Parts: sequence; C-alpha cells; structure tokens
Amino acid sequence: MPLAPNYANILKGQQAAATAAAQPVVSSLEAQRQPIADRYASLIDQIKSNQTAAIGGQQTTSSREFGRRGIPLSSGVFETTLEERLNPIRREYSGLLGQTGAERESALTQLTSQIAGVRGNALQNAIAAAQSLYGTQYAGYQSELNRIAQERANAASRAAATAAVPTFNTQMAKALTQALGGGAGGAPTLPQAFKSLASNLKGGFQEFASRMEKLPGLSATEKRTLVSMYNKVYTPVKFT
Repeated sequence: MPLAPNYANILKGQQAAATAAAQPVVSSLEAQRQPIADRYASLIDQIKSNQTAAIGGQQTTSSREFGRRGIPLSSGVFETTLEERLNPIRREYSGLLGQTGAERESALTQLTSQIAGVRGNALQNAIAAAQSLYGTQYAGYQSELNRIAQERANAASRAAATAAVPTFNTQMAKALTQALGGGAGGAPTLPQAFKSLASNLKGGFQEFASRMEKLPGLSATEKRTLVSMYNKVYTPVKFT
C-alpha cells in the first residue's frame, strides 16, 4: 500500500528551505545592527564632549568676568550666578542626549521589525508551499489507492466469472461422460451435463441430487454450481 503524505514532515522541510532562502537578507539586516549602535554611540560621545566644553567655557568666562569686577570666586554670588548660567547648558545637552538615545532605540527597533518581517514572510510562504505540495501528494495518494482498489475489483470480477463457469477435472469428466452415455468424443460441456441430469426429471430436486451424487469425482464447488443452475430453472433450494 502507498504511504499517505505526512503534512508535518512536508511543512518542516518547507520551513527549512524558506529559512535558508531568507537567511542572506536576514544576515544583511543583522549586519546593520552594530553600525547603527556605533553611529549613535559616537553621536552621544560628541554631545557629551560638547556639553563638557560648553560648561568649561562658561565657567572660564564667568570667572574672568567676576575677577575683573573684583568679586571673589569663593563668594556665594559667583556660585549662584554660575549655576544660573550653567543650568540652561545642562538642560540643552540633556535634551540632545535623550533625543539621540530615543532615535537610536527607534532605529534598532525598526531594524528588528524588518528582520522579524522577513522571517515571518518566509514562514508564511513555507506554510503556503507545504499546503500546495501536500494537496498534490495527497491527490496522487488517493489516485493510487483508487487504482489499487480498481485492480482488486477487476481481479475479484475475473475470479467470480471464472468460478461461475468451472471446468471439470479429467477424472470427473470421464465418469460424467460414461454416466450420461458419452462416448469417445470427450467430456460433455457444463450445459450438456446439466441438461442430462435434469432430463425427464420427475422427482424434483431429490432426484436431481441423487443423479448428481452418483457421479464420482465431483467437488463441492462443482456440485454447488450444478445446484445453482438448477435453482435458475426450478424452485430454488439450498445446497449444503
């Protein structure tokens, strides 16, 4: 018997093929991850460096200004004024750092989404391909089953046809020829044998069966065949 197609195995094979086909694109996208991270890391370092320079520049400018004015740098006025001047710088660069960090995460998330999309499409294509291949193979499987069933039906029909018209073995044919008055012309045909057994039949099936039992060499199958022929002409009886 042919083996039915296995959908799980077909799907597994198609998924492996689809994954392999998508891998170059996935690898190309994965290769962009580190350059993105490096680019934003460089931007963040530059922003921090600019912040440090801006704060240092403001400190120097304020120190000189207060020095010209004769105000000690240790005075509370200098510290207060300096903080007021530095806070806007800190807020500006803090905003730049936050914005740059958010852009970095967005770029990495978008890249991850692209990779997931490529892989997801590959798996969807694998499912569609597996379903199509399974349908094709299952149709072939059903066709093969039908062919085998038809062959068996044909064989059974041939066997039934052969059984319906049996031939007599040599020993039985000779005995039947003698019992029915046959000569050297050979064994009578089955219709001839039945016609002779049923000729001038007055005792019904009992007489028919009695005549049949007097014939040596008849097999059970051959007896049933003659009884079957009797049933087609006379009142049906059951032969055991």
